[in-house]
Amino acid sequence: MSVITTIAKNTFKETVRDRIFYAILILSVLFILGTTLFGSISLGQDSKIITDFGLAGIYLFSIVIAIFLGTNLIYKELEQRTAYIILSKAVTRTQFLVGKFLGLAETMLVANLIMALVYIPLIWVVSHAFPGVALLAVGFQLLETWVFVALTILFSTFASPVASAIYSIIVFIIGHAVGILPDAAKKASPALASFYKALYYVLPNLEKFNIRLEASHALAIPPYLIVFAGLYALIFIALFLMLAAIALTAQDI
Repeated sequence: MSVITTIAKNTFKETVRDRIFYAILILSVLFILGTTLFGSISLGQDSKIITDFGLAGIYLFSIVIAIFLGTNLIYKELEQRTAYIILSKAVTRTQFLVGKFLGLAETMLVANLIMALVYIPLIWVVSHAFPGVALLAVGFQLLETWVFVALTILFSTFASPVASAIYSIIVFIIGHAVGILPDAAKKASPALASFYKALYYVLPNLEKFNIRLEASHALAIPPYLIVFAGLYALIFIALFLMLAAIALTAQDI
């Protein structure tokens, strides 16, 4: 466990010092503050507008950070051959990958906390009530971001940063559209229907982490959905990291 903790700490220090991280984070804060302009020109819908645009901004900037940092995380270690040195010191591939994931996951947590510290007070001032559901939506988005981080780590074990980014974006788009596959399977040929069903069960349904609509209307979220989202994220994070370990093994690393 100390090995994983050490790798996680080093990864966290490395990623939070990245200039790209700070640049994107500054842009995200400016965007969130800018949502007040959208709210001011709305017709009595300022709270809803700030909630919607603010959550969307936090979400999109988190994904961008994950792409830039995650796609370089393992690839850079392999290119500089530092991964070979680390793995030659009684460190397993699983420990290496879990440590890398936890370090970047902590970075994403810090980024989301900073954005939330700007976002939540804005809604509080406008609506004069604590936006609990909006804060919960930020948490759901963070879970999705962690799944996405694990995905980028998987791709970075065998592809260049550009290719990893493209693959990740493709899975990201499909992951938000995967919910329509069961209905599409009913109208497709048997072979295509089987393919659609396979995609539905293999790929993560990222819409399960989307409660932005509920947040904008201040709707209550059942506790079981919170537990389900956490377990769902954990399953796919474990799956992607396991596949990443297999990918490193296949390359004899």
